[in-house]
Amino acid sequence: MKKMIFCAAAICCSALFAQEAAVAPVPVANTDSVQTVAPAETPVAAPAAEAANAAAPVADTAKVAAPAVETAKVDTVKAAEPVAAPVAEVAQVEDTAKVAEADTSKWSKFVGVSLTVPFESYKAGGKKINFINYEVSATYVGVCRCGFTPKASISAGIATAKKIPFYPSKGWQVGSFSTFEVGAGYSFVNSEKLLLSGFAVVGFEYANFITESKKMKHSELGNVDRDYLESFSSLTLGGDVMARFALNESVGLFVSVGGRWVAYTDAESAVRYTKDDYTRTENIHDDGVGYFSIVPSFGVMWKI
Repeated sequence: MKKMIFCAAAICCSALFAQEAAVAPVPVANTDSVQTVAPAETPVAAPAAEAANAAAPVADTAKVAAPAVETAKVDTVKAAEPVAAPVAEVAQVEDTAKVAEADTSKWSKFVGVSLTVPFESYKAGGKKINFINYEVSATYVGVCRCGFTPKASISAGIATAKKIPFYPSKGWQVGSFSTFEVGAGYSFVNSEKLLLSGFAVVGFEYANFITESKKMKHSELGNVDRDYLESFSSLTLGGDVMARFALNESVGLFVSVGGRWVAYTDAESAVRYTKDDYTRTENIHDDGVGYFSIVPSFGVMWKI
């Protein structure tokens, strides 16, 4: 009985030992195969596939990039054309604006300086007073494209008269003379070479004379210094004809001749007596209508 139990135990032990020996190599073999085979195959195959996959997109990208560059070039050319066109159009618009501004400039403007020598004949207190005056005049003339032409002038100079009322003198007397005139008219010719205009003119003139002092015996004051003062203020109406001849684009010569009717004259005559610090003045006031004056001028006129 004991032998049977011992034999059974021996058989069980041998069976268990045989199972352990048979089962133990399987995991080892599987582990070794996984550790040796898998790492050897994966690192080698994966980089090659990744390199192939990476090379393919590069080629595709190059193929795609070329049309993109061409498209960008085409778009750049197309974009450049609209930019250039507006610049040219703007330049054309500016040039057109300048031309339009030049075309719409309705006025030609002129400024002249001249020597004017009026021959005047006034009537005051029933007497006729003649003058020959010498003036320097400044004249402005504007000429519209429609022909309308305004004018303004101012003059200053000397007046000479052979006889002044209430002054017993045998020679010419010299005084001062000034004129201001405005007018408007029409330019019959308005070209680069010639300007021919006619005007209606209204003016104001002033002449003043002061004689030298002379000693005399006054019935009341005794020995005194006597001098005479004479002034004339006149309103004139008349007309002018003017011609300007261009020498170049800016400078030209002009001549003008006009006639005036003396519509009104106010004359103030005074005799002044002076003795030491005492002065007595005796005034006589006269007015009148008439006579006339002739006004020739010659000078240089600039276009501005």
